[in-house]
Amino acid sequence: MFQTSILRAGIDPKSIQPIDKFLGLASDQRDFTPSATYKSATEHPAIVQTPVESISQKFVVDTGKPSLGPIASTSLSSFSSSSSSSDSEGTFVSSVSTTSSEGVAEITETAIAVAPILADAPIPTRLAHNGTTYTLHGVIGRGAFGKVVFALTDRGAQVAIKICSKRVRGGASTSGHRWLVMNERDALVRIAADPHRSAFVTAPLACFQDAENIYFVLRMYHHILLDDIYSRALSLRQTKIFAAELLLALEALHCMGIVHRDLKPENILVTPNGHLAIADFGLARLLDPSTLLTARMHERCGTMGYLAPEVISDQIAARGYTSSVDVWGFGMLVYEMLISHRTIDTASDEEDAVLNRAQRATIHMDIDMHVVVGNLDALAADLLHQLLAIEEAARPAWAAIREHAWFADVDWALVEGRRTETPLQPEGGNI
Repeated sequence: MFQTSILRAGIDPKSIQPIDKFLGLASDQRDFTPSATYKSATEHPAIVQTPVESISQKFVVDTGKPSLGPIASTSLSSFSSSSSSSDSEGTFVSSVSTTSSEGVAEITETAIAVAPILADAPIPTRLAHNGTTYTLHGVIGRGAFGKVVFALTDRGAQVAIKICSKRVRGGASTSGHRWLVMNERDALVRIAADPHRSAFVTAPLACFQDAENIYFVLRMYHHILLDDIYSRALSLRQTKIFAAELLLALEALHCMGIVHRDLKPENILVTPNGHLAIADFGLARLLDPSTLLTARMHERCGTMGYLAPEVISDQIAARGYTSSVDVWGFGMLVYEMLISHRTIDTASDEEDAVLNRAQRATIHMDIDMHVVVGNLDALAADLLHQLLAIEEAARPAWAAIREHAWFADVDWALVEGRRTETPLQPEGGNI
């Protein structure tokens, strides 16, 4: 099963060389081998499912200064047993950060929990591209087709480098492997090329390759939305601002013709200034923006517990589904922020399909029950009933969601400009 890697930490944009144009792979370099036959993301019938990930383990280092809180987190699977016993021994890498491009003071010292870079795949400890040198310090995330590595630039900036191996392992098909890697690359290219891209969508800094791997250089974030859902109850105001930011991000992605298809708290990052950013586009579908509302997709992909009813339907091959799966995913995120816990948590893959269907059958009764016990007000419940409509055609468009009474006290211009009061500072202050 493909496991999504999470990128975390903060970066000073001034400390890495800016790029005006995304430095991607040339069109004639897309195939991993000269004889490979590559199908684009819009053609390949990928069947991919990702499991609900376990709660992230926190790693904190004592710097002798006031606590920075849970600075870094990494999936428990990142430190699972492997061919080397040292893989379970995390270490810390310290670095110094300055101020953000917005002039907001960030941390003066931080520490990243990393696992050693093992020899199970050819990963260098130093990379150079376009005048910038990256020193790789350790693994902070691991997936079926690669790793996410914490790195420092020669100017001291923190970045995450997502390293996707060109080798096929673990029984994965060559075409499926290629589709996942190149699909994310294509999505990042489209995001980077959009001059009006949302500030609430993660954008790449660079992309390059060598004989063994493809490298995506990305900003890092120390914090994910999942941490907040589990560790604290978000206030109604915090939830509204977060929901508004997510709505703007998804609206922007759909305008670019990108359907995310794997919305979940693990894929929502919290920026150094406490705002949200949507990440991980490995399962995204790239469509012609002019046909996004009517185009139908037929791949069953995403994370159990967050799949829309039409995606888990037995009729998916015949009926397919539309971009409204992201409206459902948005509804699930808002729902979980409001009630401060997951709506479903499974113990095994075998239980997923049954529990996912059971959840869909009772979700509206569950929403009403939360109103009865006081966890939701009537306006929030009405919005959730619309977002989580079982019939996809009944779900509202983004413009209609903006106009819902639950958002009546939200100033959308301030939200879009990130001029609202920071809804949440990651623990430890200005991280």
